[in-house]
Amino acid sequence: MRTFKVTAAFFVAVMLFAGCNAPTDAPTVPEEQYNALKEKYQELQDNQAALRDNFMDQASEMEKIFQELSSISGKTSALRLDVESGTAQVKQAEQIQTNIEAIRKRIEKLEKLASDKTYVNMVKELKGVLEQKEQEIETLKGEIELRDETIKQHEGTIAEQDNTINLQKIALQQKVNEQAKALYDAGVDFEELADDAPEVTRNKNKEKINEWALSMYEKAFIYYSKAELSGYAPASLKLEKVEAKMKAIRNSK
Repeated sequence: MRTFKVTAAFFVAVMLFAGCNAPTDAPTVPEEQYNALKEKYQELQDNQAALRDNFMDQASEMEKIFQELSSISGKTSALRLDVESGTAQVKQAEQIQTNIEAIRKRIEKLEKLASDKTYVNMVKELKGVLEQKEQEIETLKGEIELRDETIKQHEGTIAEQDNTINLQKIALQQKVNEQAKALYDAGVDFEELADDAPEVTRNKNKEKINEWALSMYEKAFIYYSKAELSGYAPASLKLEKVEAKMKAIRNSK
């Protein structure tokens, strides 16, 4: 406002001293003084134009900052929803923080240029809004990191439990294998006893020996069957052989 008054005063002065439409008896102004006033007037006009351009630039920059803050508000709302649904990622919060930091630098630059009191207050309010957004994002980021850490701990606990279960399975399977081998070995012992049955000539004695051998093969067959059920593969072949031996004894009667 002060600039405008000064400019108007000089404009009036120039018109008074111009002498173009003044009465012929009006006092004249030396040309040098006239040119100096004219130059001063032009300088004031240029200054006023520069101030106007600076004002418009600041207004344009502030409008852009308002728009970007509005965009950050939308991104923050979306992030909050993702946090509530458990799908938010730390990189989302970090991206918003990067945007906030870029706006902060622009506001600081604008703050240095602002001279008008209204602009100074507006910049101050912008900084307050920005700080509020920054705190909000920091809080959401902390929630995401806490959730990720909790998940990581749970996953570690589950992995440890799985490892324990796997070790227990291995130990159990090893024990089963040992038991299956023991059953198999018992079957081998009974089969060998039957195989080593003495040869006799008398029919009556031969019948008793065959009955005894058959009972040994039957016991061997039972143990081989249990070993096979326990997963001991060699027992399957033994079952076929023992079954054939029992069949031969039965057919010899």
